[in-house]
Amino acid sequence: HGPKTPTTATVVGNVRVTAVGREYDTHHLVLDFGAMPFPVLEGQSIGIVPPGVDAAGKPHHARQYSIASPRNGERPGYNNLSLTIKRVLEDHQGKPVRGVGSNYMCDLQVGDKVQVIGPFGASFLMPNHPRSNIVMICTGTGSAPMRAMTEWRRRLRASGKFEGGKLMLFFGA
Repeated sequence: HGPKTPTTATVVGNVRVTAVGREYDTHHLVLDFGAMPFPVLEGQSIGIVPPGVDAAGKPHHARQYSIASPRNGERPGYNNLSLTIKRVLEDHQGKPVRGVGSNYMCDLQVGDKVQVIGPFGASFLMPNHPRSNIVMICTGTGSAPMRAMTEWRRRLRASGKFEGGKLMLFFGA
């Protein structure tokens, strides 16, 4: 689904996962695509098109977010995916900020509709072989794709299809 042909998803979950601090606020959102096929892989991202227009009167550009759920969705058996989004509340000088995309997403309520494009990404994907060893490095850019990869491996293990590949995560913020 491209910028001229977005699809619509419905918010079926929006949970704050951090206490609201001065600097940021993090939410985990689940989007449902209903009957519209929307296949994704671990490591991919989607674009969300915020409604409205910018200061120049032009429609907002899509904001890209890494998918935080595995290929069979946040809730397996349903046509959904999840995003974990950090909303920045103040800049480095302590001044309040209100960006467009993440604030729009974090403020969504269950039942709201969003315009989605994508998925995007073919170079940062989870290896298909369950014996693959994977080193994941999160250096402040977000851990959503690593969450998707880890959850997929956990589900493979639970189904008996896991063959022993190791995961190692380095996280820095």
